[in-house]
Amino acid sequence: MKAQLCRLWVAAFALTALLGSGTLSPTAATMNAKVFRWDIITFDSKGNPIPGGKASALADNVAGSIASITLTGSGTFDTSDFLNVTGGGTFITRNFPDGSIRAKGTYQVKGLVHFDPTPVVSGTNILGGLVVLAITYSDGFEGTIVVNCAVNGPPQMTEGVTPTRGLVDFWSIQGGFTLFHVGTTF
Repeated sequence: MKAQLCRLWVAAFALTALLGSGTLSPTAATMNAKVFRWDIITFDSKGNPIPGGKASALADNVAGSIASITLTGSGTFDTSDFLNVTGGGTFITRNFPDGSIRAKGTYQVKGLVHFDPTPVVSGTNILGGLVVLAITYSDGFEGTIVVNCAVNGPPQMTEGVTPTRGLVDFWSIQGGFTLFHVGTTF
């Protein structure tokens, strides 16, 4: 239910952006850009996206043990230099369903692994896509964060984040919105 609601919000945002600004820019405009910004976002009282949101995902195993992770975050990456990255955010992992805290702290982006963008929304610097970033948690764990933004993406594209933390893969998106921008400003 949450996933369907998230997809509806993203679809509504994307449709509003597309109808309000005309047509999509050519993919070449996205491909010529080298520096991008990613954000886990929320919305202001007027429905405009702003930085500062939270995104969550679940991990489970065959024994039925479930854990959740909630992240905040933003940063930049350069597609011409995989180590030219900034950003990070906070994390908290919890046992499910009682909510007891397993770990909490911060994470820092260490490198760009992969980026696959969607076209830029005409008249803006907004786009969607999927980026995989290498991260380090403040308690020493290594991992990745996959940031998915469905703006201008295909219907089956997801919205949110799926991080790993050590050997744990938080693969099931539970909520949260993301956004990409060409350049370093929101």
